[in-house]
Amino acid sequence: MTIEIELRGLHASSSLRQFVEGELQELQQHVVVSYAEVLIERQPGRAAVSLQVTLAVPGPDIRAAASDFTFVAAWLKLTRQLRQQIRLRQARQTARMNNRGRFRDAPGARSPATMCRV
Repeated sequence: MTIEIELRGLHASSSLRQFVEGELQELQQHVVVSYAEVLIERQPGRAAVSLQVTLAVPGPDIRAAASDFTFVAAWLKLTRQLRQQIRLRQARQTARMNNRGRFRDAPGARSPATMCRV
């Protein structure tokens, strides 16, 4: 996985980068991520830290954003959102796999039991 970390309004530190990379590597256990983009921002005059993450995965990308007064609190919010999206995606995939081979009626179509023979 390629990880791009962009910092705005903060000083770059290797410990911050290592923390983010380690946390994103843990997500690899649940979903295949080919590319991750992380934006960590502290706007001038504001105490809050804003985080945005985009994960390039098979299918639609997973995106999450969070903001809080400390980096750790914002990161916890962000990872909670990412994990929830990953769980929902996995549940939909499992449901699709379980329903394979079964026919579903098209919207508005009548089932054979309700059709009348003339």
